[in-house]
Amino acid sequence: MTWVSLQMNQGGRGVLTAVGVGFGLVAGVSLYSIWKRYRRHCAISRLVPGFEASALGGNMSQIMKAGGLLPFLVELHESFGSVAMFSGPLFSAQVSINDPLILSEMGALRLDKDVNGLNFLKGLLGPRGVGYLGGAAAKRRRGILMRIFEEQPIDDLLPLLLEAIERKVKEWGGRERGNGDVEVQSEIQPLWMELNAFNVFGSADVSTMALSRKFQQALQLLMVLRYKPFVLPFSSEWRKKRRLLREVHEELRQIMEPESSKRGFISSSFGKEREMTNSVKAPANEWKARGGDLLGMLLNELQESKRKENGRKGAKGKGNEPGGIQCLEDVRDEVLTFLFGTFDNYVIVSNVLYYLAANPECQSRAREEVKSRLCKDGKLDDTKLSVEALRQLTYIRNCIRESLRITPVGGVTWRLVSQRTTLRLPPLSSSPDHPASLELLPGDSVVIPMISIHRNPAVWDRPFEFLPDRWEERRKTEGSASSILSFIPFGLGMRACLGQRFAQDLTTLILCVVLSQFSVKLVGEGGPHGEAPQWGEQNFTYMARGGLFLSFQHLN
Repeated sequence: MTWVSLQMNQGGRGVLTAVGVGFGLVAGVSLYSIWKRYRRHCAISRLVPGFEASALGGNMSQIMKAGGLLPFLVELHESFGSVAMFSGPLFSAQVSINDPLILSEMGALRLDKDVNGLNFLKGLLGPRGVGYLGGAAAKRRRGILMRIFEEQPIDDLLPLLLEAIERKVKEWGGRERGNGDVEVQSEIQPLWMELNAFNVFGSADVSTMALSRKFQQALQLLMVLRYKPFVLPFSSEWRKKRRLLREVHEELRQIMEPESSKRGFISSSFGKEREMTNSVKAPANEWKARGGDLLGMLLNELQESKRKENGRKGAKGKGNEPGGIQCLEDVRDEVLTFLFGTFDNYVIVSNVLYYLAANPECQSRAREEVKSRLCKDGKLDDTKLSVEALRQLTYIRNCIRESLRITPVGGVTWRLVSQRTTLRLPPLSSSPDHPASLELLPGDSVVIPMISIHRNPAVWDRPFEFLPDRWEERRKTEGSASSILSFIPFGLGMRACLGQRFAQDLTTLILCVVLSQFSVKLVGEGGPHGEAPQWGEQNFTYMARGGLFLSFQHLN
C-alpha cells in the first residue's frame, strides 16, 4: 500500500512538473513576443509621429473617445500629416499612410492583407474563406470567385430584384406623414438584405431572411466587442457571442443541406460530407434555371472539383491544389464572407440619395439620364433593363463614385509587409533634421485609411463638396498606381472587394426606380429633428448616426 501511494505521489509530482514547464514555456514565448513588439514600437515611434499611447491599451482609449477607428484616423492624419503611427494593446505599432504617391512607391497594390485586423470576425466567417487565406491559396481562390461572379447571369435576377425594389419604393410614396418622409437608412437595410438573399441563395424566403437577421445581430455584437481588450469567459457577452455564432452556422447549414444533397453530397456536419453514389445528380445548368445564385454556383464548383479529383485518383503526385473549393466548409465560409462583405453596403444607396437630395441640379441630371436611356412614357421599360445598360449610366455611376469618395463604406484596410521595404517619410516642419525614410520589416502592418485618403486636400480639390463631374476629368489620368490608390472605397490590389460590381449595379438599379418616380428632397437638413446629419463610425462603416431623413414626392 505504501509503495502504491509513493508511486501515485511521484506520478502526481511529475504531472505538476510537466504542467509547470508548459506554462513556463508559454509565458516565456509570450514575454519574448511582447519584448520584440516593444523594440519595434520604439524604433518606429522615433521616426513616425503619433499620439502618445499607454503600454497596456495603446491608443484604444483615444480611439473610443473619437467614436471609433475611422474618425480617429482622420484626426490622426490631420494632426501628424500623411504618415503617422498609432498603437494597439501591448505595443502593436501600426503605421498609417494617407498619401497615394507614398503608397504607390512602397508597392501597396502588391501587399497581402493583414488578417489580424479581422481576427475579431474569425468565429463568424470561418478560416477557410478567401478573407483568411494567404499566398498562392488566396490567389487561386480569388481567381475562382472572380470567374463565378463574371459568369453569374445577373440579368436573370433583375426581374426579381426590380419587383422587390418597386414594392418598397411604393411604400415610401404612400406615406401620409409629411407627404412621404422616410428615414432611408432603416428602410433600405431590410430591402438590401432581401436583394442580397436573392443573389446569394436564389430566394428571399423565411429561412434566408432569418439567417440575414442573425448574421446582422452577430456582426453588430462583434463590432462592439472588437474595441474591448478582452471578454471574460462565461460572461453575458461571451455567452451571447457563442449563441449567435452557433445560430448563424446552424441556419446556414439548414439552407445548404437541400442544395448540397441535390448535387450529390450528404453531411451531418461540415467537414464530413461524402459523395452520394446512387443519387440523381442536379443538372449542370440548374444554377441558370435558379437565377445564378452564389450558393448554387459554389456548390457546382465543389461538384466539379470532386469530379476532377476522382479523375486524378491513381495519378502520382496529383493532389488538390491549395485554394480550390474542396469541401462544404469552403462553400460555407465563402457564403459567410460574401454576406459580411455586402452587409453594410445599403448605406451606399442611402448616402447617394442624401447627396442627390442636397444637390437638386445633380438629381435633375441623373433623372434625365434615366428617362432618356431606360424609360418609355415616363416609366421604366423592362425591355431596356440589363446589367450592361445600368453600367452605361455614366452620370449616375459618377454620383455613386462621388458619394463613395466622401463617405466610403469600409473606411480602412490593413496590409502586411512581406519583405524589407523603404517607406519615404515626408519632412516635418517641426524637425528639419527628421530622417527621410523608415525601413519597414517583414511582419510590419500598414494601415490604409480610405476615409482619410478620400478627404485629403493634397489629393482632392474641394474634398468635402459633392462634385460628380470631377470624375470626367479624372478619366484622363486613370491607370497610374497613385491614381488608383487615391480612390479605393472597396479596398485595393488582389484583396479588393469581389462583390463591388454587384453593389454598384444594385445601387444603380435602386436609383433608377426612385428617380423615375419621385423627386427626392431633404427633410430640414436631412438629419434627426431637421438638423444636419452627424456622420461617424457605426458597425465599422462611415454613416449618418441617427439616420437620414428624406421626402419622396411623386413626379406626376
